[in-house]
Amino acid sequence: MASENNNDKLQEKAEKILDNQITHTKEQSIDNNELIHDLRVHQIELEIQNEELRESQLKLEDSKRKYFDLYNFAPDGYFTIDKGGIILEVNLAGASLLGVGRRDLCKTAFIRYIVREYLNQFHQYPLKVEESANNKQTLEIKFLRQDKSSFYAHLEAISIHNNGSFKEFRIALTDITELKNTEKALEYSEERYRDIFINNPAVMLLVDISNGNIIDANPAAIKFYGYSLDEILRMKIGDINVSDDDLNEMRMVSSRQKNRLILKHRLSNGKIRNVDVQSGFIGQEDENVLFSIIHDITFQKKAEDALIDRNAQISEMLDIERHDHESTETLLE
Repeated sequence: MASENNNDKLQEKAEKILDNQITHTKEQSIDNNELIHDLRVHQIELEIQNEELRESQLKLEDSKRKYFDLYNFAPDGYFTIDKGGIILEVNLAGASLLGVGRRDLCKTAFIRYIVREYLNQFHQYPLKVEESANNKQTLEIKFLRQDKSSFYAHLEAISIHNNGSFKEFRIALTDITELKNTEKALEYSEERYRDIFINNPAVMLLVDISNGNIIDANPAAIKFYGYSLDEILRMKIGDINVSDDDLNEMRMVSSRQKNRLILKHRLSNGKIRNVDVQSGFIGQEDENVLFSIIHDITFQKKAEDALIDRNAQISEMLDIERHDHESTETLLE
Protein backbone atom coordinates (compact mmCIF):
# COMPACT_ATOMS: atom_id res chain seq x y z
CA MET A 1 0.00 0.00 0.00
CA ALA A 2 2.79 2.35 0.88
CA SER A 3 4.52 1.36 -2.34
CA GLU A 4 1.50 2.43 -4.44
CA ASN A 5 1.42 5.87 -2.80
CA ASN A 6 5.08 6.42 -3.59
CA ASN A 7 4.50 5.50 -7.22
CA ASP A 8 1.61 7.96 -7.51
CA LYS A 9 3.71 10.79 -6.07
CA LEU A 10 6.58 9.98 -8.42
CA GLN A 11 4.27 9.98 -11.44
CA GLU A 12 2.73 13.27 -10.39
CA LYS A 13 6.17 14.87 -10.02
CA ALA A 14 7.25 13.53 -13.37
CA GLU A 15 4.14 14.92 -15.05
CA LYS A 16 4.82 18.36 -13.51
CA ILE A 17 8.40 18.31 -14.77
CA LEU A 18 7.17 17.33 -18.25
CA ASP A 19 4.55 20.07 -18.24
CA ASN A 20 7.21 22.59 -17.25
CA GLN A 21 9.49 21.40 -20.06
CA ILE A 22 6.67 21.60 -22.62
CA THR A 23 5.68 25.10 -21.43
CA HIS A 24 9.30 26.26 -21.56
CA THR A 25 9.71 24.80 -25.05
CA LYS A 26 6.55 26.58 -26.23
CA GLU A 27 7.74 29.88 -24.76
CA GLN A 28 11.10 29.48 -26.49
CA SER A 29 9.32 28.67 -29.76
CA ILE A 30 7.13 31.78 -29.43
CA ASP A 31 10.17 33.94 -28.65
CA ASN A 32 12.01 32.49 -31.65
CA ASN A 33 9.05 33.14 -33.97
CA GLU A 34 8.76 36.72 -32.80
CA LEU A 35 12.50 37.22 -33.31
CA ILE A 36 12.32 35.76 -36.82
CA HIS A 37 9.35 37.99 -37.61
CA ASP A 38 11.19 41.07 -36.37
CA LEU A 39 14.24 40.12 -38.42
CA ARG A 40 12.15 39.63 -41.53
CA VAL A 41 10.39 43.00 -41.03
CA HIS A 42 13.75 44.71 -40.56
CA GLN A 43 15.10 43.03 -43.69
CA ILE A 44 12.11 44.25 -45.72
CA GLU A 45 12.56 47.76 -44.32
CA LEU A 46 16.22 47.69 -45.39
CA GLU A 47 15.24 46.48 -48.86
CA ILE A 48 12.69 49.32 -49.18
CA GLN A 49 15.26 51.84 -48.00
CA ASN A 50 17.80 50.48 -50.48
CA GLU A 51 15.24 50.75 -53.28
CA GLU A 52 14.43 54.33 -52.30
CA LEU A 53 18.14 55.13 -52.20
CA ARG A 54 18.58 53.62 -55.68
CA GLU A 55 15.64 55.70 -56.99
CA SER A 56 17.06 58.81 -55.36
CA GLN A 57 20.45 58.07 -56.89
CA LEU A 58 18.87 57.64 -60.33
CA LYS A 59 16.93 60.88 -59.94
CA LEU A 60 20.10 62.66 -58.83
CA GLU A 61 22.00 61.32 -61.82
CA ASP A 62 19.13 62.30 -64.13
CA SER A 63 19.07 65.76 -62.59
CA LYS A 64 22.81 66.08 -63.10
CA ARG A 65 22.43 65.04 -66.75
CA LYS A 66 19.64 67.58 -67.25
CA TYR A 67 21.74 70.30 -65.59
CA PHE A 68 24.69 69.31 -67.77
CA ASP A 69 22.55 69.54 -70.91
CA LEU A 70 20.91 72.81 -69.87
CA TYR A 71 24.25 74.33 -68.93
CA ASN A 72 26.33 73.15 -71.86
CA PHE A 73 23.77 73.31 -74.64
CA ALA A 74 22.02 76.53 -73.61
CA PRO A 75 21.97 79.21 -76.37
CA ASP A 76 23.48 81.82 -74.03
CA GLY A 77 27.00 81.82 -72.64
CA TYR A 78 27.42 81.00 -68.93
CA PHE A 79 30.59 81.93 -67.08
CA THR A 80 31.71 81.32 -63.51
CA ILE A 81 34.52 83.67 -62.45
CA ASP A 82 36.27 84.29 -59.16
CA LYS A 83 36.69 87.60 -57.36
CA GLY A 84 39.89 88.27 -59.30
CA GLY A 85 38.01 87.97 -62.62
CA ILE A 86 39.50 84.59 -63.55
CA ILE A 87 37.22 82.25 -65.51
CA LEU A 88 36.61 79.09 -63.49
CA GLU A 89 34.00 77.47 -65.72
CA VAL A 90 32.28 78.17 -69.04
CA ASN A 91 29.68 76.36 -71.13
CA LEU A 92 29.86 75.51 -74.83
CA ALA A 93 27.91 78.60 -75.93
CA GLY A 94 30.22 80.90 -73.98
CA ALA A 95 33.31 79.35 -75.54
CA SER A 96 31.71 79.55 -78.98
CA LEU A 97 30.81 83.23 -78.55
CA LEU A 98 34.44 84.09 -77.80
CA GLY A 99 35.80 81.66 -80.37
CA VAL A 100 38.05 79.97 -77.81
CA GLY A 101 38.12 76.37 -76.57
CA ARG A 102 36.70 75.74 -73.09
CA ARG A 103 39.99 74.43 -71.75
CA ASP A 104 41.84 77.46 -73.07
CA LEU A 105 39.27 79.82 -71.53
CA CYS A 106 39.48 78.41 -68.02
CA LYS A 107 42.05 80.05 -65.77
CA THR A 108 42.21 83.13 -68.04
CA ALA A 109 41.10 86.69 -67.21
CA PHE A 110 37.54 87.56 -68.26
CA ILE A 111 38.48 91.18 -69.14
CA ARG A 112 40.93 89.82 -71.71
CA TYR A 113 37.99 89.41 -74.08
CA ILE A 114 36.41 92.85 -73.52
CA VAL A 115 37.01 95.56 -76.13
CA ARG A 116 39.40 98.14 -74.69
CA GLU A 117 37.07 101.15 -74.80
CA TYR A 118 34.54 99.25 -72.66
CA LEU A 119 36.98 98.28 -69.87
CA ASN A 120 36.22 101.35 -67.76
CA GLN A 121 32.51 100.62 -68.07
CA PHE A 122 33.10 97.05 -66.88
CA HIS A 123 35.51 98.05 -64.08
CA GLN A 124 32.79 98.86 -61.51
CA TYR A 125 30.51 96.03 -62.59
CA PRO A 126 31.86 93.18 -60.38
CA LEU A 127 31.74 95.44 -57.32
CA LYS A 128 28.09 96.29 -57.98
CA VAL A 129 27.29 92.61 -58.44
CA GLU A 130 29.00 91.63 -55.20
CA GLU A 131 27.27 94.38 -53.22
CA SER A 132 23.84 93.51 -54.62
CA ALA A 133 23.90 90.02 -53.05
CA ASN A 134 21.63 87.75 -55.12
CA ASN A 135 20.07 90.55 -57.18
CA LYS A 136 20.95 90.51 -60.87
CA GLN A 137 23.04 93.33 -62.30
CA THR A 138 22.96 93.98 -66.05
CA LEU A 139 25.44 95.56 -68.43
CA GLU A 140 25.84 95.98 -72.20
CA ILE A 141 29.40 96.03 -73.52
CA LYS A 142 31.39 94.87 -76.51
CA PHE A 143 33.51 91.71 -76.60
CA LEU A 144 36.44 90.68 -78.76
CA ARG A 145 36.66 87.20 -80.26
CA GLN A 146 39.88 85.33 -80.75
CA ASP A 147 39.72 86.11 -84.49
CA LYS A 148 39.62 89.87 -83.62
CA SER A 149 35.97 90.25 -84.64
CA SER A 150 33.70 91.87 -82.06
CA PHE A 151 30.12 91.60 -80.87
CA TYR A 152 27.78 93.39 -78.48
CA ALA A 153 26.66 91.41 -75.43
CA HIS A 154 24.12 91.76 -72.65
CA LEU A 155 25.43 90.58 -69.26
CA GLU A 156 23.41 89.43 -66.27
CA ALA A 157 25.42 88.52 -63.19
CA ILE A 158 24.87 87.48 -59.58
CA SER A 159 27.30 86.90 -56.75
CA ILE A 160 27.36 83.56 -54.93
CA HIS A 161 28.12 83.51 -51.21
CA ASN A 162 28.94 80.58 -48.94
CA ASN A 163 28.33 80.99 -45.18
CA GLY A 164 28.20 84.74 -45.70
CA SER A 165 31.51 84.89 -47.56
CA PHE A 166 31.85 85.70 -51.25
CA LYS A 167 32.48 82.63 -53.38
CA GLU A 168 32.16 83.49 -57.09
CA PHE A 169 30.34 85.40 -59.84
CA ARG A 170 27.97 83.73 -62.27
CA ILE A 171 27.44 85.57 -65.54
CA ALA A 172 24.97 84.95 -68.37
CA LEU A 173 26.17 86.46 -71.66
CA THR A 174 23.85 87.02 -74.63
CA ASP A 175 24.90 88.16 -78.11
CA ILE A 176 22.82 91.28 -78.94
CA THR A 177 24.74 92.39 -82.04
CA GLU A 178 21.68 92.04 -84.26
CA LEU A 179 19.60 94.04 -81.79
CA LYS A 180 22.25 96.76 -81.64
CA ASN A 181 22.44 96.90 -85.43
CA THR A 182 18.64 97.23 -85.53
CA GLU A 183 18.81 100.04 -82.97
CA LYS A 184 21.45 101.83 -85.04
CA ALA A 185 19.35 101.40 -88.19
CA LEU A 186 16.36 102.80 -86.29
CA GLU A 187 18.40 105.75 -85.03
CA TYR A 188 19.57 106.40 -88.59
CA SER A 189 15.99 106.12 -89.81
CA GLU A 190 14.84 108.57 -87.12
CA GLU A 191 17.62 111.00 -88.07
CA ARG A 192 16.54 110.79 -91.69
CA TYR A 193 12.94 111.30 -90.62
CA ARG A 194 13.93 114.40 -88.67
CA ASP A 195 15.89 115.72 -91.65
CA ILE A 196 13.17 114.90 -94.17
CA PHE A 197 10.07 115.69 -92.11
CA ILE A 198 10.88 117.82 -89.08
CA ASN A 199 13.64 120.04 -90.49
CA ASN A 200 12.23 120.36 -94.00
CA PRO A 201 10.96 123.84 -94.97
CA ALA A 202 8.23 122.27 -97.14
CA VAL A 203 4.76 121.83 -95.59
CA MET A 204 4.17 118.15 -94.79
CA LEU A 205 1.27 116.18 -93.35
CA LEU A 206 0.66 112.53 -92.46
CA VAL A 207 -2.98 111.53 -92.93
CA ASP A 208 -4.80 108.32 -92.04
CA ILE A 209 -6.70 107.89 -95.28
CA SER A 210 -9.16 105.42 -93.72
CA ASN A 211 -10.73 108.11 -91.53
CA GLY A 212 -9.11 111.37 -92.65
CA ASN A 213 -7.37 112.01 -89.32
CA ILE A 214 -4.22 114.11 -89.46
CA ILE A 215 -1.70 112.04 -87.49
CA ASP A 216 1.36 114.26 -87.81
CA ALA A 217 2.43 117.67 -89.11
CA ASN A 218 5.89 119.15 -89.43
CA PRO A 219 6.84 122.61 -88.08
CA ALA A 220 6.48 124.11 -91.56
CA ALA A 221 2.85 122.91 -91.66
CA ILE A 222 2.19 124.36 -88.20
CA LYS A 223 3.52 127.71 -89.35
CA PHE A 224 1.62 127.62 -92.66
CA TYR A 225 -1.81 126.67 -91.33
CA GLY A 226 -1.51 128.70 -88.13
CA TYR A 227 -2.63 125.94 -85.77
CA SER A 228 -0.70 124.49 -82.86
CA LEU A 229 0.45 120.88 -83.18
CA ASP A 230 -2.15 119.73 -80.63
CA GLU A 231 -4.90 121.53 -82.53
CA ILE A 232 -3.96 120.16 -85.92
CA LEU A 233 -3.64 116.60 -84.59
CA ARG A 234 -7.29 116.80 -83.48
CA MET A 235 -8.38 117.73 -86.99
CA LYS A 236 -9.32 115.80 -90.08
CA ILE A 237 -8.06 116.62 -93.55
CA GLY A 238 -11.65 117.63 -94.35
CA ASP A 239 -11.33 120.47 -91.83
CA ILE A 240 -8.64 121.96 -94.07
CA ASN A 241 -9.95 121.04 -97.50
CA VAL A 242 -12.58 123.51 -98.65
CA SER A 243 -14.93 121.86 -101.15
CA ASP A 244 -16.52 118.50 -101.85
CA ASP A 245 -14.56 118.40 -105.08
CA ASP A 246 -11.39 118.42 -103.00
CA LEU A 247 -12.67 115.43 -101.04
CA ASN A 248 -13.43 113.61 -104.27
CA GLU A 249 -9.89 114.34 -105.39
CA MET A 250 -8.61 112.87 -102.11
CA ARG A 251 -10.64 109.73 -102.72
CA MET A 252 -8.89 109.39 -106.06
CA VAL A 253 -5.57 109.58 -104.26
CA SER A 254 -6.68 106.92 -101.78
CA SER A 255 -7.58 104.65 -104.68
CA ARG A 256 -4.13 105.40 -106.19
CA GLN A 257 -5.64 106.98 -109.31
CA LYS A 258 -3.75 110.21 -108.62
CA ASN A 259 -0.76 111.33 -106.60
CA ARG A 260 -0.89 115.08 -107.34
CA LEU A 261 -3.80 117.41 -106.64
CA ILE A 262 -4.50 121.13 -106.94
CA LEU A 263 -6.68 121.98 -103.93
CA LYS A 264 -7.91 124.82 -101.78
CA HIS A 265 -6.94 124.75 -98.09
CA ARG A 266 -8.32 126.97 -95.33
CA LEU A 267 -5.90 128.49 -92.83
CA SER A 268 -6.66 129.12 -89.16
CA ASN A 269 -7.41 132.79 -89.95
CA GLY A 270 -10.04 131.79 -92.51
CA LYS A 271 -7.99 132.67 -95.57
CA ILE A 272 -8.12 130.25 -98.51
CA ARG A 273 -4.88 129.23 -100.16
CA ASN A 274 -4.39 127.40 -103.43
CA VAL A 275 -2.08 124.45 -102.84
CA ASP A 276 -0.31 121.86 -104.94
CA VAL A 277 -0.46 118.56 -102.99
CA GLN A 278 1.83 115.66 -103.91
CA SER A 279 1.02 112.48 -101.98
CA GLY A 280 2.12 108.89 -101.61
CA PHE A 281 1.62 105.99 -99.22
CA ILE A 282 4.45 105.31 -96.81
CA GLY A 283 5.59 101.87 -95.72
CA GLN A 284 2.94 100.99 -93.17
CA GLU A 285 1.53 97.49 -92.79
CA ASP A 286 -2.04 98.69 -93.19
CA GLU A 287 -1.07 101.04 -96.04
CA ASN A 288 -3.45 103.69 -94.68
CA VAL A 289 -0.94 106.46 -94.01
CA LEU A 290 -0.66 109.10 -96.70
CA PHE A 291 2.41 111.33 -96.81
CA SER A 292 1.60 114.69 -98.40
CA ILE A 293 3.93 117.53 -99.42
CA ILE A 294 2.03 120.79 -99.81
CA HIS A 295 3.18 123.82 -101.82
CA ASP A 296 1.41 127.18 -101.63
CA ILE A 297 0.69 128.22 -105.21
CA THR A 298 -1.76 131.03 -104.41
CA PHE A 299 0.33 133.76 -106.04
CA GLN A 300 1.15 131.51 -108.95
CA LYS A 301 -2.54 130.71 -109.33
CA LYS A 302 -3.42 134.42 -109.24
CA ALA A 303 -0.77 135.13 -111.84
CA GLU A 304 -2.07 132.33 -114.03
CA ASP A 305 -5.65 133.58 -113.63
CA ALA A 306 -4.53 137.15 -114.44
CA LEU A 307 -2.69 135.88 -117.49
CA ILE A 308 -5.76 133.96 -118.60
CA ASP A 309 -7.92 137.07 -118.12
CA ARG A 310 -5.43 139.22 -120.04
CA ASN A 311 -5.22 136.70 -122.88
CA ALA A 312 -9.00 136.61 -122.96
CA GLN A 313 -9.11 140.43 -123.16
CA ILE A 314 -6.50 140.48 -125.90
CA SER A 315 -8.39 137.79 -127.78
CA GLU A 316 -11.59 139.79 -127.41
CA MET A 317 -9.89 142.96 -128.66
CA LEU A 318 -8.47 141.10 -131.64
CA ASP A 319 -11.89 139.72 -132.41
CA ILE A 320 -13.35 143.25 -132.29
CA GLU A 321 -10.60 144.63 -134.55
CA ARG A 322 -11.06 141.75 -136.93
CA HIS A 323 -14.79 142.35 -136.99
CA ASP A 324 -14.30 146.10 -137.58
CA HIS A 325 -11.79 145.39 -140.35
CA GLU A 326 -14.14 143.01 -142.04
CA SER A 327 -16.98 145.55 -141.74
CA THR A 328 -14.80 148.29 -143.30
CA GLU A 329 -13.84 146.07 -146.20
CA THR A 330 -17.49 145.25 -146.77
CA LEU A 331 -18.41 148.96 -146.92
CA LEU A 332 -15.59 149.68 -149.34
CA GLU A 333 -16.77 146.97 -151.61
